[in-house]
Amino acid sequence: MEMSTTSSGELSSSTAVCASPGYLCTLALHPGSAACSATVYDNATTNSGTILFELLGTNAGSSVTISFNHPIYATKGLYVALSGTGAKAHITFAKLV
Repeated sequence: MEMSTTSSGELSSSTAVCASPGYLCTLALHPGSAACSATVYDNATTNSGTILFELLGTNAGSSVTISFNHPIYATKGLYVALSGTGAKAHITFAKLV
């Protein structure tokens, strides 16, 4: 099985980052002027369904990066829901090739 790793680029709003099955490899969360959070769903189009990972309450000025030693598998796709004023995120994911 071969995998291709892709970066979402900078995300500044909730969005789908992968529309097919794949693996969540990293999540970086950068707060703006207020605390923020990110929730990653196993969904190709919206913020519903199974929550794969949730990072809550990151304070303003304190970025966090999570790298998964064992990437989290998503059967449908990856949707990232961001909250908090000025929040930004980067996601790295892998799709089966």
